[in-house]
Amino acid sequence: RNTGGSPEVVELTDDLGDVLEYATLIDRGGGTFDESTKTLSWPDVNLQPGATEQRTFAVRVLDSIPATPVGQSDNASYD
Repeated sequence: RNTGGSPEVVELTDDLGDVLEYATLIDRGGGTFDESTKTLSWPDVNLQPGATEQRTFAVRVLDSIPATPVGQSDNASYD
């Protein structure tokens, strides 16, 4: 949502790294998924004052949740 008084170009991205440790992306919602960075992105939007943009995607939680301990080199992994 643009709460400012002038148009803004907005980059729409979502880092799915943590999510994909426990789920599978099943619908990109029109976005582009970068496998190497685990980022889902959509083209930039010119958002007018007071306007709102929303994107929806779907994941499916894995049948078996990994019992992986928190990563040693990445404390945010499997947290």
